[in-house]
Amino acid sequence: MDALIEERQTSGADTPVDRKNKWRSYRDGRHTPSTALAGAIERQFPGSHAVLDHPMWQLLRLDRSLQVSIPNLLSQLPPCHFAIVRSGSAAAQSNFVLTSDWSARRLRKLEREAGLDALACLIMLLRKALESGDSRQAHMFGRSLCRMLLLMGRWLYAHGIAQPMVNYVENVLLPMTAYEGCRYSFGEQGYLGAATQLIRAANMIEANENKLLTSVQKAELMLDLLDDKFSLELSALVTPIASPGT
Repeated sequence: MDALIEERQTSGADTPVDRKNKWRSYRDGRHTPSTALAGAIERQFPGSHAVLDHPMWQLLRLDRSLQVSIPNLLSQLPPCHFAIVRSGSAAAQSNFVLTSDWSARRLRKLEREAGLDALACLIMLLRKALESGDSRQAHMFGRSLCRMLLLMGRWLYAHGIAQPMVNYVENVLLPMTAYEGCRYSFGEQGYLGAATQLIRAANMIEANENKLLTSVQKAELMLDLLDDKFSLELSALVTPIASPGT
């Protein structure tokens, strides 16, 4: 990152300044990209701004409460995602459906939109459930988070952030969603093995049907696989494990 992004500041001996500690703080989740930094990177790498200046990075910062940031973050998300997470009777953007209307069917509408926007919505819902003390609902969102990360496996690996993202979720977020002594995680294969098995199974079915599926159709197929609507028993790719409440 230092070589690609930072403006070279050299001494008389033409020695570059060492900024490794700055970039380690991003890697470890202690900082998130500022708008100015994202803009500077966009000028060198067009298209990167949509990823680097995405609200999801702010939502992953547990040192910041959601109470102030939610309306601003929601305004950056596509209306179709906002329509899924808000209350149908609520006029304000800060009102969410967190209890009675969060059926498995409604949650699946969000899961099938798997991507950074839907992931941001899900993390926002999970954190809001935690802040409101609803551990049962946070547990449910934790399962959905694991499922969405599996659906996003190919994209996450293509962008080089799969393992760091999964490590952060497994070590920081999911332990907070423990309910009745359990929280969700990936099966015995771990994330990489689970994501690989899921995409291979989906590709096999797509090939057998001899047609190219849209992204939403592919997501629906993978969700069906995770719900064991086929005989492959892939629901075990997301499984509860023992975990004390946090």
